[in-house]
Amino acid sequence: MARRLIAGTSGALPNVTICTESDVAPTRKFVDSEGIHWQVYELSGDSLASGLSEAGWLYFFSRDATRSLAAYPDDWAVMDWQGLERLCRHARPPAPLAPAKPRAAAHRAHV
Repeated sequence: MARRLIAGTSGALPNVTICTESDVAPTRKFVDSEGIHWQVYELSGDSLASGLSEAGWLYFFSRDATRSLAAYPDDWAVMDWQGLERLCRHARPPAPLAPAKPRAAAHRAHV
């Protein structure tokens, strides 16, 4: 597993670092205008279990929040922090899981 680091400049950032490994999605870290530290990954159908969207999405997470964004630009990995914050603000929290049905009720429904 070779690790590759690419450092360069993008917009107002003095250094933009993108970390990738051969079997790990690109990841970025940024701090938004409210001082919240975020990490963002690109998840694609190639790296997910079957039955999920092949198009993929960006997955944002901070200490207190998780969000995902299905429609995003190809150049997200080289955007400045303001660009990443705009994408993060368009991202949505995950849908709440439906409560599990008790087995007895589910069994009665089929009888």
